[in-house]
Amino acid sequence: MQPVVALAAEVRRRGHDVRLCVPPNFIDWVGGLGFTATPIGIAMRQPAGPPLRRPPRRRRSRSARWSRTSRETSSTPPRRPPRGAT
Repeated sequence: MQPVVALAAEVRRRGHDVRLCVPPNFIDWVGGLGFTATPIGIAMRQPAGPPLRRPPRRRRSRSARWSRTSRETSSTPPRRPPRGAT
C-alpha cells in the first residue's frame, strides 16, 4: 500500500484530485492521510503465524555434480585436433 499512497501524495501535491480504491481495512488509514478512499476487494491482513521459512537446500551428491559438469552437457565445443594430425 505504501507505494500507492506515495504516488497519490505526489499527484495530489501537483494539484490533482486523488481518490484511491483500497482493501476495506485500509480505509481509515488512507482517510487519515487526507485521501478519499473506496473499499475494494477483501481485507488484507498480516499472516497469523510466524513468518514462513525457506526449506533447507538439498545438497547434491558427487555423482549429480559430475553429471552436470560432464562433457555432454558442457556449453564449450569439443576441441579440434591439431592440423596435420589424423
